[in-house]
Order: sequence, then structure tokens, then C-alpha cells
Amino acid sequence: MCRLLLAQMALILIVHCSCGCGGHAVDSADVSVAGSIDPEVQKNVARLAEKIKTQKSERETGDSGTSNPDGAKPVPKVIRPMTPLLASSQQDLRFIPTDAFAAMVIHPRRHLQHAVIKAMSDLVPPELAEEMSRGDALAQQVGQNSAFDAKQLKEITEACDMPLETVDEIVLLVDKQLVELVNIYGETKVVPGLPPGGIILRHSAPFNAEAILGYFCKLGSTVEVEPYEGTSLAVVATDSEHPEWTLAIALITDSMLVFGETGFVKKMISARTQTMPTSGLTRQLEAHGNRLYMIGVDGTAVADPLKKAAAKMPGVLALFSPYIVGTKELLITNDFEAPEFFQVLIEFKNPNLTAGLFGILEHQFKTAKQKLQVGRESIHSDATMKPLLPYYDQFVAETTLTTYENVIEFNMSRIKEFELMPERIAPLFAVMAKGARVMKEKRESAK
Repeated sequence: MCRLLLAQMALILIVHCSCGCGGHAVDSADVSVAGSIDPEVQKNVARLAEKIKTQKSERETGDSGTSNPDGAKPVPKVIRPMTPLLASSQQDLRFIPTDAFAAMVIHPRRHLQHAVIKAMSDLVPPELAEEMSRGDALAQQVGQNSAFDAKQLKEITEACDMPLETVDEIVLLVDKQLVELVNIYGETKVVPGLPPGGIILRHSAPFNAEAILGYFCKLGSTVEVEPYEGTSLAVVATDSEHPEWTLAIALITDSMLVFGETGFVKKMISARTQTMPTSGLTRQLEAHGNRLYMIGVDGTAVADPLKKAAAKMPGVLALFSPYIVGTKELLITNDFEAPEFFQVLIEFKNPNLTAGLFGILEHQFKTAKQKLQVGRESIHSDATMKPLLPYYDQFVAETTLTTYENVIEFNMSRIKEFELMPERIAPLFAVMAKGARVMKEKRESAK
């Protein structure tokens, strides 16, 4: 159990590395446009890219390099320096509308180019990497249960000529209207159509606009250009029987775009001038800077539809409805350089809810720590696992569960001697690779 726990923790640190490595540039001449697209668009995707550029006054300094009439290869662009971990009040909150109640913020470039992550990725033996890619039990635990399909994300970013290791930031936003539309327990009415939400993407260098638009055109049967508040949107219909179901994309600058359900994209563009927190969600994001990974939820923004859903919860689930409805804010963060390596904050509207849930969680937390303490001896006596004992001890000793005011906080402190982890974990990877070889031999012999 202890060995599996440490192995999973290590693999969680590097699981996304396999998604961002080995990317290749997509030549704009190779971009194909499928479906019954406008013939002019199909003939020259670059022309569409030019049409949806934002007005020159709105763009960042520098040529985006999307126009290439002579067929010559574009001049390589210098990638901007990587932004380090920022303190609060330095987060870019533009394009986050007040109707957004939940956000996931990811910084792929800063993760994938971290020295420790790169070193650990290089240590993963081919046999183990193969088993992970097969979708076996361990790979499912650390990869396929993540919030997005990493393999699919890699394919999309490479098709758009921006592999993950060059993407500075991805912000996934969800409109509060989604809570009213989603049939959580099969009893509320589902309104058909596209989920109301969108994505903000900031790249480390100017985009290959032709590649991005070439991929975008494949998402539907028709594509049109629509002006909106000084910006040009490319709008694609995703269902021929429902032309009102549309996705939109806007290249805000030569290295930033917004994409999503058309109505929500328009809300994002309307929020472009906002620089200060205007909602519970943006206050959460502003207060914690640009952590590697961050999930924020503003419960107050969806209080009414949550009450309706809670009233229909069956059986045992109904016992948790007060906590669901009573949640004011939820925040989950992760960063290698921050004082809190991993943190979960839950704030309730009612102090009685806070005290009640904390009492339950505290008992479970203490029980888990006691079990981990008992398992320490097995790690100490295992030559393969013993180098990882300092991390295990820190996890047991410095992981805390506390409460203050109406907040419950779970906190794992910054990993000490993090830079030594690749060296210390190498023996464990070797053992896991041996196990992977055995599993492969068993599969082959069973054929």
C-alpha cells in the first residue's frame, strides 16, 4: 500500500509530461479543411485568419506572421521569457465574465519545463510508459481520471502548431447557466445544445493562425465571420440540424485567443476591460496568483439552481445537500514553488456547517495518518523505497487539516529537497518497469 501510494504521488507529478513532449510544427500548407465550408475559406485558410484578426489598435506589438503569399517559411519568432510564480494582485483577470462560476487554470509550459519534472520524465522506462499509455489500472488512476483527456489535448495543440510545452496558460471557464441545464441526477430537464463555457489560451509566441483556423473549421459544416465589439469572431455551426448551436474563436492578440460556445465567448470579450476582481470567482483567482493548477468555484453564483437540485437528491445523497447548497467558495491549488504544494479551501455560509463537516473530516484525517505511521516501517526496510522516506515523513508530519472562521483548509506544504526526487525515485521506476515487463509477457502468452 505504501509503495503504491508513493508511486502514484510521483506519477501524478509527471503524468502530464508525456503529453507535452515531442511536439512537431504543423506547416500551414498541410492544413486541411473538411466539410461543406465556404469555398473561399476552403481555398485559403490564411484569408480567414486575416479576416478574424482583431483591429490593429487592439493587438500586441509584432507581426503575427499569418500572411505568407509567397509560400516562404515564416521567420522564427522569439519565445517570451517564462513568467515565474506571481504573488496576488498580479493575475490577469481580463476576459473572465461575471457569469462564470467555475474556472480551471493550468500553466503547461511552467510545469513541463520545470527541471525536476523534465528529469523525472526522462527517467520513466519505456516499458512503464507503454503500460501507462495502455490505460491499465495505474494509468487510469493518475491519468484518465484527470479533468481533461491529456492525449486528446496534445493532439489538438499539435494540430494547431502549439505543443503544450509552448502554452503559457489555459483558463477553462463555466457559465452559471450550466447548473440549470445539466441533469445531474436524471430528474431535471436538460436543454440540448453546447455547454455554456469557454477557454482563454495564452501562448509563449505568436500563433500560427492558419493552423488554428484550419483545425477550427473542421469542427462544423459552415463557418462565418461575425464582428463583435471591435473583434472579429469566426463562428462555426456544429450541427447541421441545429444551426443555432455554434462555437466561436477570436484571436485577441498574436499570442492570445478565446474559444467556446458563441454566447459565452461574447461575454468574455465584453469583460476584456476588467482589471479588478468583480465576482467571488475572480477574487479567488486574484488572491492566489498564477499557481500551476487551480480550480475555483463560486457557490453563491449558483445557489438557487443548486437548491433545486438538492431538493431532488435521492437517499443518502440528500444528507449532503446542506453542504452542497451551503458552500460559498471552493478552491484547489497546486504549485511546486508555492509555500503550499497542494491546498484545498472550502468556505461555507453557515458556521454550523463548517463545524459539522470538520468534525467528520478530522476523524477520518487522524485515522489515515495513524495508518500511514504504521506503514512507515515497511518503507524503511525496503531498499527501493527507503530513499523516498523523507518525502513520506514530510507528507505525514506536515499535511494539515484546519478550520478558521467558516473555512476548512487541507494543506500539503512545499516539498523539501524536491530537486533530489528524480535521483531518489529512479530505483522505484526500475522496479515498476520490471513489473510492466511481466504484465506484458503475461498478456502476450495469453494470446
